[in-house]
This record gives sequence, structure tokens and C-alpha cells, in this order.
Amino acid sequence: MDNQRREWHDRRAHHLYSIASTSKDGNLRREALLFLGALGRAGIKDAEWAIESIKRRSKEENEANIP
Repeated sequence: MDNQRREWHDRRAHHLYSIASTSKDGNLRREALLFLGALGRAGIKDAEWAIESIKRRSKEENEANIP
């Protein structure tokens, strides 16, 4: 998690971030991301951070896999 430990203020966002980051089940990941998006639109800063972190990591992984 970005070289530092994040201090979470919203347990829901933290739990959903953990699911979206670690689950092997694609459907479960999508549902977690949908809920994170809803929390982000509701103004929960932790959810906004989580979504950006997941996007950033996904982009980095995709770039690393390009031959």
C-alpha cells in the first residue's frame, strides 16, 4: 500500500478495498468496486482514495505485462 500504511477512517471503504484488491472472484471484485464508487460519489474520501489506488495499480500491472 504505497510504501506507507494508510490510516483508514471509514471501515466500509477499507473492507471493500481489501476485497477488491485481493479477491480472485471477478464478480465479487466488481461488486466491491461498485460499492466503493457509490461511497466515493457520496463523498467518502477513503473510497475515493481506494478507487484511485486500484486504478493506479491496475495501470502499472498492465504496463508491466506489455511486451
